[in-house]
Amino acid sequence: MKYSYILFSLLALILAASPARAAYIDLGVAGEYNAFIFNDFVSSNTDIEGRLAVGGSATISNFYIGSALPTGYTGNAAVVGNDFIFANGTIAGNVTVGGSASLSGIDLSAITVADHAGLPFDFAEQELYLKGLSASLGAYAATGSDVLSGSTLTLTGDGSSLFQIFNLDVSDLLNSNTLLLSGILEGSTILINVSGETANLSNAGLQALDEFSDNVLFNFYEATSLSLGSIGVEGSILAPYAAVSGGWGNIDGTLIASSYTGTMELHDNPFDGGTPVPEPGTFLIMGAGLLGLAGFMRRSKRRNNA
Repeated sequence: MKYSYILFSLLALILAASPARAAYIDLGVAGEYNAFIFNDFVSSNTDIEGRLAVGGSATISNFYIGSALPTGYTGNAAVVGNDFIFANGTIAGNVTVGGSASLSGIDLSAITVADHAGLPFDFAEQELYLKGLSASLGAYAATGSDVLSGSTLTLTGDGSSLFQIFNLDVSDLLNSNTLLLSGILEGSTILINVSGETANLSNAGLQALDEFSDNVLFNFYEATSLSLGSIGVEGSILAPYAAVSGGWGNIDGTLIASSYTGTMELHDNPFDGGTPVPEPGTFLIMGAGLLGLAGFMRRSKRRNNA
């Protein structure tokens, strides 16, 4: 009986530590695209280095899609659910369109354009998944603290975890123009949850996030509008309910939004999300194991002292 008790406790600890008991921040199909927009996309006079997915219609001019894709890329550089209007520019890969395609001022000799075609995935299904993911991440408790002093926002991590969570309000971003980091280990994943329906991320220096950019996720889980301008966003943006507008600047990561209108450069810096995020069940199992071992040790000590 004694050995069975020890075995149960150790098994609980092993299960708690097992990768099967951990979840990752997985953006699903959207993680394969530089921009993943549920509804309409309107942009001009700029570029998107990676792949573009638009669930509604896309109206684009003087634009380069897939500027960082490998030479001779034969996959889809653009997937559009409804109509696609493209005037003047380059598309470095194939195009799949659910509605009609009107492309002019572009060399089509090396790519395939399929209109009124079946799409490689279900936009509605991905939208539902990403809204659920955003809400789930937004409910996480903060692991670090944030202090706004003047116009400088300092995020201080716990100094030990590789998954750092900060919970901000839209006013924190609106009133800051400089971001500083402290207590965050190299290689950490940084989740920045932002509450509030009307969000603005403009005229701010986010250079402190540069070394973490492929592991940074801004989660605007309540925003219905998000304005970006005069900024370099070092990380990916998850804003599944937001109509995003973008002026001068760039996003070094994936943009996920309800709709987008703007002229920002979108740089192909996919979100890694490689830090395991423990599920609630993990802590329950680990707790059971630790309590079991602690109970056994107390009983053994009492017997030895008797």
